[in-house]
Amino acid sequence: MIQDISGSDMRIDLGEYEPGEMVNGKPISFNQSGAYTRKLLGWSPSWNLEDGLKETYK
Repeated sequence: MIQDISGSDMRIDLGEYEPGEMVNGKPISFNQSGAYTRKLLGWSPSWNLEDGLKETYK
């Protein structure tokens, strides 16, 4: 998606962590959900990922 937005052929390398690995006593998870944040804070993002990336790139 970033390559499409930027028109670049850059490569993005994923981090060195494995799912379930503990970092600073917290498990790494690649399946994050915003449901907890929305429920706890009554907050949700104003933009979806693609639109946010486009604005950031601008």
